[in-house]
Amino acid sequence: MSRIILGEYGKEDVHHLNGNPLDNREANLMKISHKLHIHGHKKKKNSGGVEKRGNYYRAKTAIKRKVIHVTFEKEQQACRFVDWINRVIFGEQASMNSPKHICSALAAYMIMRSGGVLFEVTFIKRTTGELRTLECRHVSGLASSNATDIESVMTNNLIFVEQREDSTLRTIPIEGIKELKIGGKNFIVSRE
Repeated sequence: MSRIILGEYGKEDVHHLNGNPLDNREANLMKISHKLHIHGHKKKKNSGGVEKRGNYYRAKTAIKRKVIHVTFEKEQQACRFVDWINRVIFGEQASMNSPKHICSALAAYMIMRSGGVLFEVTFIKRTTGELRTLECRHVSGLASSNATDIESVMTNNLIFVEQREDSTLRTIPIEGIKELKIGGKNFIVSRE
């Protein structure tokens, strides 16, 4: 029924946004790739992609059919690693172990991929140690004429933004990010 409503007869699947397969209102339906649809409907017993092995936790994920195992001391660290990989691969539609808690590296990645969309970020200033909140948008390519934005972020741990209220250019220290509101979602950020 949902395929008829959206007129979808091709390779894409139809996803029910509210999770109710009987709710076939057009506003509740979205065309989505089969790979992403399957990923979003995986049943999770505990933490998806994380298993306990003795005194450590092993994060298991696959990128381009290559399985990657990374070990961590804490389950939360392993979950965040899997979440970060899923977010990079599947974007906004990624199913995550802890969607409200992300690491600072994932927050930086989300900001850099925001495409100029306004977001709100709360961070600790490096110079004064004060907690600050800005509504801003990401600005790329300000590091230098020959350095890429990613190189600048990796070297300086800074993200370039334009403040909304007065168009002032600012930098945000990645390790200082505490909260991120982007795309209608709120995330608490930690360094782990």
